[in-house]
Amino acid sequence: MRDLTGPDRVVAILTPTIRRAGAELAAVRLAGGLQALGWRTDLVIARSDNEEIQAVDAGVSIVRLDASRTHRALFPLIRYLKKSNPVALIAHQGRAARVACLASLFVSPAPVVIAVEHNTFSRIRSNWPVGFRRLLVALTSLLYRRAAAIVHVSERSARDLEEQLS
Repeated sequence: MRDLTGPDRVVAILTPTIRRAGAELAAVRLAGGLQALGWRTDLVIARSDNEEIQAVDAGVSIVRLDASRTHRALFPLIRYLKKSNPVALIAHQGRAARVACLASLFVSPAPVVIAVEHNTFSRIRSNWPVGFRRLLVALTSLLYRRAAAIVHVSERSARDLEEQLS
């Protein structure tokens, strides 16, 4: 088990983008809250949408992975994890959470991965082409085993994920 009490402890918060709404705003607020509690906090942004980053607290480090899509942030995220060695990686939204779980397989010591689901999995799944839906379920089921916790914004979201993956 990793030492979570050292002075150089880093918590990374992965978000697909930095828009000022919903899940992204929750990630920004969480980063500020953890930083205020004394954690060195990196807000890791997967996609390069050239959005304003005004709402981020001054002590929070911004790390841009500059991927064109969230799933293409895998290798830049692995490089970041190897360089920064965070004790925890909190990933907001499904795609970012799957990328975080996969990236954690390629680093040692691996960070504690926490997946944060902001939508119901059935809604996400319905947006995928029919042929890929089974693949999405299988991948999510496998990758989420790497997560130390899966945090849901509602009980409905938690029940939905459980139903969809069983």
